[in-house]
Amino acid sequence: MERERPELLPHLARGSGAASTSCQRIDTESNGYGTSVDWNALFPAGQAAHHSLGLYRPEWTWKSAATGPTHGPRARYWVGANGDPSRHTTTLSWKGLAQYVAESSPVTAKPFVTHFDAGQGDFYHSGGTRVSGAAWNNLSLQDVPPTYRWLVTSTGTKLKPSIDYTDAYEGGSALRLTGTLDAVNTVRLYQTKLPVAADTKLSVVVKTPAAGPTRLKAAVSFTDAPTTFTTLDLGATTGTGWEHKTLDLSAYAGKTVAQLGLETTGTTSSYDIKVGRIALYDGAVDAPSAPTAPTVLGTTDTGGASKSLRLGWTASASGEVHHYEVYRRNADGGRTFLGATPNDSYFVPKLDRAGTETSTTLDVEAVSTEFGRSPAASTTVTWSATTESNLALNRPATASGQCNASEAPAKAVNGSVSGGNADKWCATTSAKWLEVDLGSSRPLNRFVVKHAAAGGESASWNTRDFRVEVRDSTTAAWTTAVTVSGNTAATTTHPVALSARYVRLVVTAPTQTTDPAARIYEFEAWGT
Repeated sequence: MERERPELLPHLARGSGAASTSCQRIDTESNGYGTSVDWNALFPAGQAAHHSLGLYRPEWTWKSAATGPTHGPRARYWVGANGDPSRHTTTLSWKGLAQYVAESSPVTAKPFVTHFDAGQGDFYHSGGTRVSGAAWNNLSLQDVPPTYRWLVTSTGTKLKPSIDYTDAYEGGSALRLTGTLDAVNTVRLYQTKLPVAADTKLSVVVKTPAAGPTRLKAAVSFTDAPTTFTTLDLGATTGTGWEHKTLDLSAYAGKTVAQLGLETTGTTSSYDIKVGRIALYDGAVDAPSAPTAPTVLGTTDTGGASKSLRLGWTASASGEVHHYEVYRRNADGGRTFLGATPNDSYFVPKLDRAGTETSTTLDVEAVSTEFGRSPAASTTVTWSATTESNLALNRPATASGQCNASEAPAKAVNGSVSGGNADKWCATTSAKWLEVDLGSSRPLNRFVVKHAAAGGESASWNTRDFRVEVRDSTTAAWTTAVTVSGNTAATTTHPVALSARYVRLVVTAPTQTTDPAARIYEFEAWGT
């Protein structure tokens, strides 16, 4: 069990018989699971609880976590140091709340769909495809977490379940099972109360490192025998991508599912499988109707080529909607995810203009509770006319070195190629790079590099191999925007669609010959 609120949780009570007579508050704001508590006084073994319990500031688990998505402190706080709610043997005083509070699940109605999505991530996936590489956090998209984290039974080595933030089918995370598989493993995931009808299906989406047997079965127990699992084999995969396995539960019509889990069979020294979805639903996957009349309610300029904006639309007229997703259409025909909401309005904090586009098309589509998708409804954002310029012109420039005092990096951003052989940046250092600070993050649509022959020198000295890198801060990693091999031209132009403050030209083969000197007459970064 894992629940977390900013301040005070509802009282937790356990036991039968006489009601508790008072509330005991535990303040975990400072020490979290290091807080000293007389648990035996609160929950004496084999007796009714003497008190109800209030937990103050359990968000300590968030504050104490390392940067990035993590469940480590939370798991220890709620489940205990063993990471298994059924194992409480420890010398630590904090056993984990799961020892004292019985599980209770909200999974009581169909459809039930989980992608093991924690409502946050370093990317966003839709149907197994990455539609955004930006970090995000939106708890309205969070799935119901597994009831049991983690209950694994095996006569051999236990596999390790985890929430994997490196891959996802939907959202920003998935379930992953890894380890040595030398015996049957039963992984209990969800306590449920889901009735089975004649058309009920159980769908599981999996990914394996190589095509072949999954060695995985869906494990289902029913309320008439809740600790006995019926298993349904998921078969084999045909590749290394996400694959759907749909199982017919009609043979169990009239029963009620008490638990959902997974079972592994067979043996392998290095088992690794990802589960991107488990869904239990009736009939075909339903798709809602499209939202209507998406409208840009207002915009605010946030930079030379970016806006924040407020969107609104009329909710889908039919179908049960889980949430709406907002995308921008890209020039290459793809789409970039901007965000999602269960509501009929959304705020986009920053929309960047791509190059000199005059308008950006935005799509809004509805996603049903069974994760069927509606057609997209569209609207546009209009950009005002702008004049592009060479943003690197006369900006501060640094370099790996220079051949002499008259061939400094500033010569490569002075806007001139006609000042003779000294009107260039030259370097013979082993690593050759030229960096320009544009002053702020600016939208860029192309780089222009003017090599030796552009300034009147031999074409044999034109740069052969080079790349252009970008970043937004001095602490960020460089990202490669342009890579060129085998160039012979005096002037090269490289279209891009990005924003950056710092741009860097890295020369890896300075000439067509063995001459070691890089000769750059101009390095230009064009944008708005």
